[in-house]
Order: sequence, then C-alpha cells, then structure tokens
Amino acid sequence: MIAVRKFSIVAFIFFAGLFSFNLLFAQGLFRERSHVEFNYCLYDLPGDTISTNQIMILFSVPYDNLLFEKQGDSFYSSVIWTVTLTGKPNSVVFTKDLTDSVQVSSFKETLALNKFFSHNLSVTLKPGEYTVTIRLHDKISNAHTLRSGKFIAKDFNKYPVNVSDLIILKKITGAVLNPGNIWPRFMPVTADSVFLYADVTSSKIQKTVSLS
Repeated sequence: MIAVRKFSIVAFIFFAGLFSFNLLFAQGLFRERSHVEFNYCLYDLPGDTISTNQIMILFSVPYDNLLFEKQGDSFYSSVIWTVTLTGKPNSVVFTKDLTDSVQVSSFKETLALNKFFSHNLSVTLKPGEYTVTIRLHDKISNAHTLRSGKFIAKDFNKYPVNVSDLIILKKITGAVLNPGNIWPRFMPVTADSVFLYADVTSSKIQKTVSLS
C-alpha cells in the first residue's frame, strides 16, 4: 500500500479597490411564486483515508428570494431542503433533509440580500462520477425548485502530486474550513483581501506540512 500524505496551502490575495454592488428588489410578499432562485457549489477535497474524497456542498437562498407571511407584528418564512447524491447506475449514496425557519420583526428584513438560509454539508465518497440534486420547497408560497448537476470526485492517488479544488476564504480562524470562513463560488467577492486554500496530496511526501 502506498502511503499518501496530505498538506494544505493557504495563500493571501489582495484586491485593490474591488467592490460589488447589489440592487435591492422588493420582496414579493403578495405575489405567488412557482420558482425560488438559490445557489449552490461543490468542492472536491482529499478524504481522511486513502481512496476517499471529502465533498463539500454549499447552498443558500437570500431572504429576498423567499415569501414571508405576516403573523401579528412579525414576518415568518420557512423552507425545506432535500440534498441527494447518486452514483452509477442511479444508486443513491447520500440523502438529507434540512428545514430552515425564521421570524423577523420588520418588513425591511424580508428584503435582505445579505441574510440567508445557508448550509455546508460534508460527504465522504469514493472517487467516481456522481449527480447532486438539491430541492428547495418554500413552505409559504408552496414553490418547488430543483437544481442538479454532474460532478467527478477526483482520484487523488492517480498521480504523484494532486491538487484539490481551490477554495476562497474570508478569514482563517479556528478550523480553516469552518463554513463561516468560506466564500462560496456563487458569492461576489466584496472584500479587499482574501485567502486561497488547497489540499495537495503526494505519495512522495513523508510528513504533513501546513503552509499559510
């Protein structure tokens, strides 16, 4: 058996004068919706054992995309997520249901583009081809949205040196890949500085090295 060692690389990147502006659209409180836009992305990283991968699945929906129901002096919203991973031939290897609910005190908060229902799931898989399917059910509007896509979990033992997907980090505190540290691919980078993270595996490295 070949011993595969892993080390992580974190690089600091500075962006001069990089800003992002978002337009604020009215929350459709009184409008029926059949579709709710949400975003997701995946990162493929080496697993903790040989011939396994850690697949990170990040997904979120801003409050502004959801319907809120007025309840007394507050506004209420609730959604159900269903995340499914299938391999070949259409075999389910992972599934999970998640429920989010929030009650806010002002209508202005229902318009927020900087407040989200968001999740970061970590799934251990073997190298191979998979399909991810994420379903979002807005319980207030009864809207159902489905997004899916194919991806390949890389074989990190295939070559002498292998590099994982690159992850943008807002900061480095505690566990480096803490969900609060990660800047998902689908979010515009609005900070003037970020960190870049990657795992490198190699059968030629005889110890674990951490670089930052």
